[in-house]
Amino acid sequence: MSDIPPTSAAPDAAADDGPALPPPPPLWRVRLRSIWPSFRRSARSILSLIALPLFLLSVLSLAKVFGDAELITLGGRLKEAVEAQTDAVDTIVAAIAALGLNAPRWVLDLAPIYLSFGTTSARAEKSTLLATEVDAETSRDLLRDGLRGARVDMLYLAVPGAVRDVVLRLTWPAALLYRLQQPWVVEGPGPSGDDIASTVPARELGAFVDMVSANVPWATQTIYDQRQILAWQAAFGVGAVALASWTSRFF
Repeated sequence: MSDIPPTSAAPDAAADDGPALPPPPPLWRVRLRSIWPSFRRSARSILSLIALPLFLLSVLSLAKVFGDAELITLGGRLKEAVEAQTDAVDTIVAAIAALGLNAPRWVLDLAPIYLSFGTTSARAEKSTLLATEVDAETSRDLLRDGLRGARVDMLYLAVPGAVRDVVLRLTWPAALLYRLQQPWVVEGPGPSGDDIASTVPARELGAFVDMVSANVPWATQTIYDQRQILAWQAAFGVGAVALASWTSRFF
């Protein structure tokens, strides 16, 4: 993760180098522009060979929860699919019990939902928390400073890159807490022309937009809202359950 440094060039010098840069857009427009990229990234996070089956299993788990709460009526093929998943969970619970262990049924029922959100969270962090590589010494420093300052981002970065993706998928609520304070991710070319990704705290978005706009056109940047990405994931799941419940009336 890196931030774009402010320009040190004087206004007259910038004018001599070429046409003046457009002024920074208003914040409402910046936030509005985050909707489509966040929606697209959330949608893409479930369209893979691993994520899509997991998402479908999470939809069945959510349908069972809604059915038990009498929010929807399970019927037709949807009811059959939910019952098949229930039978599979029963088999897993029995196999675990045979080993002398106890696995709460509700944990297995909700596991697909939890892991599906973890997959989306990992997709959202692909250019930030999952992109930074650190050596062993830096990792130790990050772990120490992260524990002292309760910095979730440092704790994630202290995890070796080979397993950080897995750790983030399993502990995504911690990443969400971090993103409630620093939700914005801006990707695009910096002053040198290289593409970079910057994490921006909620209160500093306006200042960051002004800083970037003084160096490159803001239109060259893509802005994501990590909160929106997970919110879209929830909307996809609820929408899929509603659609499945409606279509089950005909099949």
